[in-house]
Amino acid sequence: MNQIILASHGGLAAGAKDTLEMVLGDVSNVHVVSLARDDKEPITNKVDAMIATFNADDTVYVLTDMLGSSVNNNMVELSKNGTKFTVVSGFNIPLALTLAMSPAPVKGRRARGPHQRGPHRSDQPQRTGRGRRGSRQEGQGVPSQLRSRQDCPRTS
Repeated sequence: MNQIILASHGGLAAGAKDTLEMVLGDVSNVHVVSLARDDKEPITNKVDAMIATFNADDTVYVLTDMLGSSVNNNMVELSKNGTKFTVVSGFNIPLALTLAMSPAPVKGRRARGPHQRGPHRSDQPQRTGRGRRGSRQEGQGVPSQLRSRQDCPRTS
């Protein structure tokens, strides 16, 4: 059986599971792990404990909210430390539906949603932030609504 862990910041994973339940009904093979702003316990501990409850022959997919995020990077590190699961970053509802409905492990084209070129599999943690070669200049190309106050030009 496929076991799917939706891992995200805030309530995104819980909201996605709620959507899956609306479409499929019971989704006992879909689990939620969220990283809250004030969490003291590492998210890896939660995932490790959850995976320990699964059957040994289950195929485990951890779908994270976005590539390069702390949640994604922590899951990639955990997978490298011997815990057997597949990390897929940038999860969406069609991908989660495909995995949740499939009784067998999903590979290749079956893992792709109808409008996807394919899920991005994280092979290693991604660096994020400023200072990367080829990154945008500060504030360039970012809508003003998304800039922090420090990045917005002052008008007076």
